[in-house]
Amino acid sequence: MKEREYNYDLLRAVSAFAVVFGHVAALFIETAQWDYFDGLPMNHPLVSVVITALCRFSVPAFLMLSGAFVLGNPKTKDAASFYRRSWRHVGIPALAAMIAGVVYSLFCGLVLDHTGVMPAVEALISGAPFYHLWYLPIMAGTYLLAPWIYRLREEVSPGTFAKIAAGMTLAGCLGLWLNPPVASHWNIGEAFCYTGYFILGYVLRETNRGKSGGWLFIAAALLLHACSGVLVYRAVFVSGMDRALAEHRYFMSYAPLTVLASVLMFAGFARLKVHFSSGVFAAHTYSIYLIHAFLLDIISRLSRAVNGQRWLCHLDARFAVLLLALVIYVLSCGLGMLLHNIRIAQSKKQ
Repeated sequence: MKEREYNYDLLRAVSAFAVVFGHVAALFIETAQWDYFDGLPMNHPLVSVVITALCRFSVPAFLMLSGAFVLGNPKTKDAASFYRRSWRHVGIPALAAMIAGVVYSLFCGLVLDHTGVMPAVEALISGAPFYHLWYLPIMAGTYLLAPWIYRLREEVSPGTFAKIAAGMTLAGCLGLWLNPPVASHWNIGEAFCYTGYFILGYVLRETNRGKSGGWLFIAAALLLHACSGVLVYRAVFVSGMDRALAEHRYFMSYAPLTVLASVLMFAGFARLKVHFSSGVFAAHTYSIYLIHAFLLDIISRLSRAVNGQRWLCHLDARFAVLLLALVIYVLSCGLGMLLHNIRIAQSKKQ
């Protein structure tokens, strides 16, 4: 029996936590911006911005993890079979999350925020019915291309395939970085730009297998992420640049520092020798990703309703961000396990 690669399970669990951690920190950044414009003392904005930056490897890591194992599986070559499996395990949960995002956004717009239906409609048109779901159309695009990428891998040498992976990652990320952010994530061109990460995951898994120095790569990646966070902090809170522009320039998934840091992070984990299981957290990372933002929004709304506007984010960011992220992470995993057990029980009845 093939030995389990626990290093990738650990990367899955860490990446899922990084998504949660980053989104929690982003709430604190927003509050710091409000305080800044209101002339109020800010709650450690540098801490929140750097935490958000440190988590930016997560989306590229998920794409590279998918590519590493999808393109390493001979069953991927049969497109019809691959699409059936992917729809069952990936597509149905994604569709359920998109529907949940639309329903939740409509409920907030009609009942809680009294902003009407247009924000929910505009969010759906943008490809993200709730803010974290922008990744799903991109993931769908890479999965649609996967059987043909697998066949390309068989037709060319490993060295040529590695050059294709590097070239597509560089060209795709530069294309996104040097242009304004896309208006809609349903745009297949954006998915194609991110496909380089998908291919690179397979290449990095193969080329780093059995090598040492993983922690050095991870440390270098974190240092680069921290540098991008400092740049965003200085741009927004020191120079007054628009936050969306600053993030687009310095630490979105396609920004140069993020690309390099994400590649180093994945290569670092590919080199680690891990002999323990990451348990349920690795098994339910997809569910954690799909669920966590809804929980975070509910908790944030409840905190404002009970304790006043912005109360939750006025807790000390140096401690509150981590504690809140841990709570959301564990709750999301628990809900993911519950939904998984419900699906299994329903399948047994049929």
